[in-house]
Amino acid sequence: LMDDATGEVMRVEDGVMTATTTEIYNMDGSMTAQGIRLTDADRESGTYAGYEGEYVAADISRKIYVYDAKQSTEIIGHKIAQSDSEKFADDVVFYSLRNFAKAYDYYKYRLGRNSYNGSGGAINVYANFGDPEHPNSEWDNASYNNDENVFKVGSGKNGGFARGIDILAHEYTHGVMYTIVPSRFASVDAKTVNE
Repeated sequence: LMDDATGEVMRVEDGVMTATTTEIYNMDGSMTAQGIRLTDADRESGTYAGYEGEYVAADISRKIYVYDAKQSTEIIGHKIAQSDSEKFADDVVFYSLRNFAKAYDYYKYRLGRNSYNGSGGAINVYANFGDPEHPNSEWDNASYNNDENVFKVGSGKNGGFARGIDILAHEYTHGVMYTIVPSRFASVDAKTVNE
């Protein structure tokens, strides 16, 4: 990884990282836990009523919520992904939470932008999103949908679309661009720059 301002090599990573921790570091080096550990009171009322897992894939400070779409192409009716351990076994859920947090931090601490929409909006991510052309099957893609204000991450290619910070940061940037230049006003040239 390189510092975007100086070009200095900050860290070299070999191979593919695995979901062995739910910790993420802020730009200032402080640590923030990704998953939220639920209490009995959380399960009895409010957002997490009826949840059985001990942890949920959410980051309250950044307002990132990762839902498990389970290959569905719908964004209605899904719960925030949950796990009995702080180590989320589902790589697509784990990496979606981690990499959207990294994209959020880059925009916040490097560019002063509060979330993709600039006003602290929730980042709703649908991990394991199904293939729109072949429902209930793996999707080899990721996208931002500005009509629904959601990010969708497929599980195809062994979760590779979630693993790549470049891919999820690219989708996050689509969210930023659509809030700066609404698509209904965008010319072909603006859409080209957006991509």
